[in-house]
Amino acid sequence: MLTVIQKWGNTQGLHFTKSILDKAHLSIGDEVKVTVQERQIIVKSRTRRQNQYNTAQSLEKDVMPVVATRHEHITINEKNVPMIAGTNIKVVEVVLDKIAYGWSPEEIHFQHPHLTLGQIHSALAYYWDHQEEIDRDIEQRLEFVEKLRQEATGHSKLKARLKAKGLV
Repeated sequence: MLTVIQKWGNTQGLHFTKSILDKAHLSIGDEVKVTVQERQIIVKSRTRRQNQYNTAQSLEKDVMPVVATRHEHITINEKNVPMIAGTNIKVVEVVLDKIAYGWSPEEIHFQHPHLTLGQIHSALAYYWDHQEEIDRDIEQRLEFVEKLRQEATGHSKLKARLKAKGLV
């Protein structure tokens, strides 16, 4: 199972899916012992106590904190950018593939085989739930690119030399 160290308030923890907890015969309220051996976090069942929640703390200092969302494959990074969990792919990148190229989720998967269809559908569902916010982000990105384009087409020494030689 691939999971992501996440941040809840001022603490960090790991998210375990129900299927993993079922395989380990663990459930909410179970007491576990967490140890670290050779850079591995080991979770062992202890006694069962009702209504207690234990959170494993990350010992890694270079881990980017993220916040879980209600979309299974989507997390929010420390810069408040929605990302596909376990990847460096931003939700807006998947959305732009859909908008710019008209790609279906299957075509996006074909173009990005490292993403699962579940991750792609989660990204698109996140977009539909946060369309105004992501559309605003896309607009800001387009404005930034246009600003760069205008600055680049302004006074450039290279462009001036090429123009003087009649090459532009």
